Amino acid sequence: MGSENRPKFQRESDLLKVSEMYLHGKTQPEIAEIIGVSQPTISKDLKELRKRWLEKSVQKIDARKAEELAKVDQLERVYWGGWKKSNEYQSIKKKVNGKDVTVLIPVDSSHPFGAKGFLDSIQWCINKRCQILGVDAPQKIAGPEGGDIKFVVKFK
Repeated sequence: MGSENRPKFQRESDLLKVSEMYLHGKTQPEIAEIIGVSQPTISKDLKELRKRWLEKSVQKIDARKAEELAKVDQLERVYWGGWKKSNEYQSIKKKVNGKDVTVLIPVDSSHPFGAKGFLDSIQWCINKRCQILGVDAPQKIAGPEGGDIKFVVKFK
């Protein structure tokens, strides 16, 4: 086989090829023959690729979670603003039995105690945040054949 002491640029180039062939189902010996290195070298390359894939996926997931959490936080701020506005009252001076009386009238007469829809939306934000952060208990999901995938926790 070819030289196992590849220059860094050559190894990086090989890693791209190894990755593609591996993901297309080629075996380590097949990849080694095509690249021109030994099977143990391909094994080391795959170990490095798996490490990089894991690091990249964790970083992307964390970044995506942070982005989605920021969106939920912003949406919740908007809903809280709407809730506060839906609870506003205006004061009106009226004469009752010859006396000046101040009467509070809801600005939005269709929701005299605040628009419940805003509270529902705020609750949605809280639920979505818990879901993104993984605070909720695991849920059963349908498997490929429609059967439930069960979550099993083993304790030693």
